[in-house]
Parts: sequence; C-alpha cells; structure tokens
Amino acid sequence: MSGAMIKSGFQGTRRLFFFRLRLERRSVIIWALSISIFVAAYIPVINDLLFTSATPDVIIDLMKNPAMIAIVGPLFGEDYTFGASYANYMLVFSMLAPAIMSLILVSSNLRRDEELGRDEILKAKPVGRLANASSIMLVNLTANLLIFVLSFIFMSFAGAKLLDLTGILSFTLSLFLSGVFFGSATLLFSQLFRSHRAVMGAGFTLLFGSYILRALGDLYFEPLSYLSPLGLLTRAQAFVENNFTPHLILFLASLVLVMVSLILEGRRDLAASVLPEKKIEKSGSSYGLSNVFVLSLRLSLSTFLGWLSALIILAAMYGSVIGDMQTYLESSEMLRAIFNPQGGDFTRQFLYMLAGVMSIFTAIPALILFLRLWTEEKRGYTELVLAQSVSRSSYLASYLGISLISSLLLQLVSALSLVLVAGNVLVKLMDPSEYIIAMLNYLPAIWFLVGLAVLLLGVLPRLSSFVYIYLVFSFIVIYLGRMTDMPGFIGNLTPFNYIPQHRISGSDYLPLVIILVLTLFMTILGFVGYRKRDQRAD
Repeated sequence: MSGAMIKSGFQGTRRLFFFRLRLERRSVIIWALSISIFVAAYIPVINDLLFTSATPDVIIDLMKNPAMIAIVGPLFGEDYTFGASYANYMLVFSMLAPAIMSLILVSSNLRRDEELGRDEILKAKPVGRLANASSIMLVNLTANLLIFVLSFIFMSFAGAKLLDLTGILSFTLSLFLSGVFFGSATLLFSQLFRSHRAVMGAGFTLLFGSYILRALGDLYFEPLSYLSPLGLLTRAQAFVENNFTPHLILFLASLVLVMVSLILEGRRDLAASVLPEKKIEKSGSSYGLSNVFVLSLRLSLSTFLGWLSALIILAAMYGSVIGDMQTYLESSEMLRAIFNPQGGDFTRQFLYMLAGVMSIFTAIPALILFLRLWTEEKRGYTELVLAQSVSRSSYLASYLGISLISSLLLQLVSALSLVLVAGNVLVKLMDPSEYIIAMLNYLPAIWFLVGLAVLLLGVLPRLSSFVYIYLVFSFIVIYLGRMTDMPGFIGNLTPFNYIPQHRISGSDYLPLVIILVLTLFMTILGFVGYRKRDQRAD
C-alpha cells in the first residue's frame, strides 16, 4: 500500500475525532471522575482499616492466603509498606474500570453504529476508510489519558504523606494501559464479529479470562500471569520495584492490535465481518420466535449464563477465605467497632454484610436483563415484535419475569457456591442454611430496584439508567457505610439497609413486606405508564 493510499485512508480523522469526542464528552468525564475519585478515596480508608487497627503480621498472613492471592494478586516486596498494601488491594480491581469503559466506548462507536446504519452517513462524506476506526481509538486514548491525569492528581493529594510519586505514576499508568489494551482488543473484535452483542461478549470474555488466567498464574504457574494483561501489569510492582517494562510491553501489544485492526478495517465491507457468519437453516416457524417469553429468554440466556459463572467464582473466592477472616476480624479494633455484634461473633456479622455485597452484584444482571427491553426499543426492534399478536403488557412482563427469576437463581447458586467451598469452616461459624436464607432475604431489595426500573421505563424511559446510579449508591452504603460514619438518613435511602443483619423473626419480616408492597406499587404504575406511552405513540 503506497503512502498516498495510506494518507487518503486517514482523511478526515481529525474532524471525526472531535465529532465523536463531543458526542462522548459527558460519559468520558463521568467515567474519568468516578475512577479517579474511587482510587483516591480508598487511600485513607485502607490506611485506617489496615494499618491503624490491624497488625501488619495479620495482614501479611491474610494476603498470603491462596484465595486472597486469586482475588487481588500476590504480595510484592519484603517490607509490607502502605504503598505495597494499597497496590495489592486496589490495582487489579481498579484496572477493571477503564477496561470496561474502553470496551463499551469502542464497541458502541464502531460496531453498534454500523448496525444502526449511522456509519453509512459518515462514510458518505469525504472521509477515508480508516478515519472512523482511527478517530474512535483516539477518543479512547483521550478518555484513558484523562483517567491517568486525574487519578495521578487526586492520588497525589490524597496520599501526599503516604505514597511516593513514582509509585503513583506506576499505578495510574497501569490504569491507562489497561484501558488502552482492552480498547484495542475491542477494535479487533469489531472487525472479526458482525454484531455489537458479539463484540461486547468477546470483549468481556477476554477481560474475565484475563482475570482468571492471572489468578491461576499467581497461584500455580507464574508464567501464565505474564500472558494476562492484568497479571502483566501487576508485575510492574507499583510502590515496590516500580518496573515500567510491563507497561512498555502492553503498549506495544496494543499498538500491534490497532495496526492489525486497521488493516482488516481497510479490507472488509461496511457492516460485514472478517469471520463468516453462522448460517441457520430451518424450515417452518421456530417456537422461540412464536412465543414472546421464549424469544426474550433466548436473547437473555447468554448474558445470564455469563453472570452466573462470574458470581459462582466470586462467591467461591469469598468462601475460601472465611477460615482466615475470623482471625483477621478479631485482630482489628476498627473492625470490632464496625461490626460490634452481640456476643462478639464478628465473622457472623461479616457474613451477613457479605450477603449484602453479593446481592448488589446479583442486582446488576437483574437490571441488565430487564433494561434490555429499553435497548430493544431504542433500536427499533420492539416494533417488529409488537407487529405480531403481542401486547405491550405481555412483552414487558416477559422481561420482568426473566429478571425476577434470574435474580432468585443467581442468589441461590451464589449462596450454594460459597457454602460448598467454605465447607466445614462455615459449619463451625453458622448453619449453612442460615447464610442461604440471608442471601434470599435480600431478594426484596433486589426486586425493589427492578420495580424502580419498571416505573422509570413506563413513565420516564430516558431516565431508566438512573437505576444504575442508585445501585452504586446502595453499594457504597452497604460496603462503606459502617466504616465511614455515614449519617443514618443516607443509609435509609436504600432498601438494602432495611434487611435485618441477623436471624429474622417476628417483626423483622415487616420491612421485607413493606419493600415488596412498594415494589408491587411501582411495578403496577410502570405497566400502566408503559401501556399509555404506547397509546400516545399510536
């Protein structure tokens, strides 16, 4: 390919870059601020929680537990300084956020736009074949650069007396390259697969696989960790060795992915994919297309199975540390003050809090599965379904039923996974059935969020995503409420705060009943609004 052809291929990149950056400016700023505030806000929390109250020896013993290594990575350095502990606790999970942002950003601006026909409008203008893909990558680069800059600034202020600048640079550079790499991988998947759904599925599979590969490498065979982007970046050993070689390697790998993707972009047709599509040859009518519930179930099945696998693994990891957790909790004065249980049973209280955290994770797929209905409506697919003999109410009820049933199954399977892995250790602490019941007790709170989503979808559909913000708020209340002396009235704004943190009996059922009644009320209003909104559209 000559230099002139390459130059013409990138024609219009600068204009497309500013155009897409303007479209994504709000989401980019929200992501950047959220991630940078998150990594900075945990600096004083971890310092107070680990080094002010607990003894370093207990922390080191806990972090050497195989389950903790699988969750957050191995310890680095002989001296367990605050910087080393902060990176050990925070780096792996912090890198997931820019990776998820980049997956969504790249896929929605490339493959989804092609699905909706928007890309045809752009390419009808005097722009090169590679301009669109290259502008998207520049937007992703800018977004991750903003995360890097803001995180560095916020961490420098929050950890002025606790963290060194070189370690902060290594930590924030890992966040930057995590986003860049997974954005580059998503660009490649956008060439290989035709649908936005397939690209997102491949991207999240890569991210989840990278996490599992890192865990296996950290536990059994270290070279496997170097094959995982997340494992490779932990080998930079932020705040310990501050080795920047892993950053360079991942940057070069990202560059290779982008170059390969641009070559494929220049060769494939618009709305086509490199990999051949799977052809389905069927005669007659498929039952899955003739029944609205089964159709909705088939569209939701892959999402449900993916979250089911993730929650089983997460619950199993938590279950494997229960044995060490009791010693850890009892060694910390702060944690004793946080849980302050009757009779001094700290581990039991931790398990109830853990049930609340796991329930927050269950609420995510429950909301995703229901709000798929709004996604289908925005893309115009709902009209195709309602053109058949399907009512608006039955269509809404199909997605609502899938969401409620899936939340029940996810709660039950997650509880069983923790119970089976914890084994005899859990039996010594509490009746395993008590933990399973505790998980099921949170179902009304999860269904409350789904009921709120139904109400918003029926009355104010453009604000449906607000329920995710409310979910994040609930997570902060459950996870950090006791640790940060949060005012009581703030905690009372989430239904998760009303779930009893002990064996329920008698009047303890009253909050659950009230939550269910409110959920039913919001659901009914949502159904009425959804039907009226349809009548207005007609």
